[in-house]
Amino acid sequence: MKRSEKSSPHRRNSNLLKELKYEPKPYKPTPRSCKKWFNILNEQLFGNKLPPVNEMHVTFLWDDHGNYTYYSPKDPLYPRTKITLDDIFINKKVFVEVLAHEMIHHFQFIHYEPMGHGPTFEAWRDNFKLKGLRLKRKYWNEKHEVRQDWSYLCRTIWGR
Repeated sequence: MKRSEKSSPHRRNSNLLKELKYEPKPYKPTPRSCKKWFNILNEQLFGNKLPPVNEMHVTFLWDDHGNYTYYSPKDPLYPRTKITLDDIFINKKVFVEVLAHEMIHHFQFIHYEPMGHGPTFEAWRDNFKLKGLRLKRKYWNEKHEVRQDWSYLCRTIWGR
């Protein structure tokens, strides 16, 4: 293998996805980490065919890990897109899976596909599996577990 092939960004990013594990280690994303993983997933899953979203938010979400919204504040010809992600995940791999899930909705919107969890959503399942990721319609169980685990950690480690 040539040296240039060995250190290519494509190869490094592919390894990053494969190295993710379902370990019980809470992960708190930042806007910077969201942008980093958006770019990695865009390359690895979407062939760099996704433009960036206009807004990426990390905040407390009551019953979801993430959501995708599109809206037109003033002009319908120039819609705005936004991905909002929860402020804590049970681990980094679930964070990456949720972000990738929301990116499918971005792909659907950009390419005028029907929005939702129908056939155009399910068409991504094999691609996710090839990269070692799960594609789920809802990540509720992980949401419930991480809130319990984080609450326990706060009480036992920081006394809150």
